[in-house]
Parts: sequence; C-alpha cells; structure tokens
Amino acid sequence: MKTLQQQEVLAQDQTTEGINKYTPYLISVISIVTMLFWVNFSNKFYYIGIATVLFLFSVLNFINKKIFINFFLLCIFANNLMDEVFFNPLKLGLNEILVIPITIILWKILYKK
Repeated sequence: MKTLQQQEVLAQDQTTEGINKYTPYLISVISIVTMLFWVNFSNKFYYIGIATVLFLFSVLNFINKKIFINFFLLCIFANNLMDEVFFNPLKLGLNEILVIPITIILWKILYKK
C-alpha cells in the first residue's frame, strides 16, 4: 500500500508527463496558426501568438528543470503575455519595471533552500 506522499508524487509525475507530451504539439499549432494567418487578423493577433508560444516554452522548461533562469524566463514571458493582452504594449508600464524585483522575491520565498 502506497503512502499519501508517494501517491502525490506519482500524480505529479503523471501530470508532468502529460504536459511534456502534449505541450510541444500545442506550441507548434499556435506557432503555425500565428505565422500563417496573422495577415487576416490585426497585428495584435501576431504579437499575442508569439507571446503565447514563448510563455508555453518557458512553462515547459520550468516544469522540466526548476532552476532560477527558467523561473525568471517564465515570469518575464508571463509578463510579456499579460502586457500584450491586458496592458498597452507600446508604453513602458509599471508591470515591466516591477517584474524583475518581484521575480527575485518570489524565487526566494517559494524555492528557498
């Protein structure tokens, strides 16, 4: 009989395996659609597509290896995606200025050794 901790680790491994298996296909589809059909939509569609692809790549990297550079890239690309979707990407906003100190603080809190 497996302990609760062993069951949690097994469930997490299965989730990570599923993400590792299907995320590259999702990234490929989003890239192809963005590159082929950006002419039919606004320019914002292209930039959101590229930001989504970069964010998904960073998620995949961070899930595979939880080191600071992958966490930093995940936060930067998440900020880029949020900037493209919710904020004005043409202006330097508070979100771009605060992302680096917040990333460092989050890493210290979440992954302190």
